[in-house]
Amino acid sequence: MDTLSETYKQLLEARLKDISQNPETVKPIEELFEVNILLQISNMDFGNTIFKHYKNRGGVYKIIAIEDGERIPVNRFLGTDTEGVLYIGKATSFINRVIDLKKSIAPPPYKGTSHICGRRYKSIPSIAAKFPYELLYVEFFLNYTPEVKERELLTEYINRFGEVPPLNAI
Repeated sequence: MDTLSETYKQLLEARLKDISQNPETVKPIEELFEVNILLQISNMDFGNTIFKHYKNRGGVYKIIAIEDGERIPVNRFLGTDTEGVLYIGKATSFINRVIDLKKSIAPPPYKGTSHICGRRYKSIPSIAAKFPYELLYVEFFLNYTPEVKERELLTEYINRFGEVPPLNAI
């Protein structure tokens, strides 16, 4: 048996043991095989990297800004978001939705307008000035119920900061 098959077998055995001993701690299956990555939007290999990690799978994603290896905090109504979340979105397929996002946010020659986050980003010059394109990253979270997970993350954000992230609509 190859190493990958053996690893999956061990994960499955551990999962079954955990379920039988602690049924109240059972987590969604996608959490067993999470492939969560942080990827710079301006990365020239952006699409290929998404496809390599996720194929046509989806989940939720966050847009954040990072400078000198640190997340840029965002001041919100009820406090400072130290994670620097600018947008929370969902995708049934990351490769399709997040490529639309990149085209919508990217400077010319890209002219995409199919993603609301990009349209908001470009229509408010002060946001683009504070969070330049080169500092924007997408944080991916594989999930098989992206609508539910997005709603959960947005609700948590609103409860904590009193409003949605800056590039989300209400």
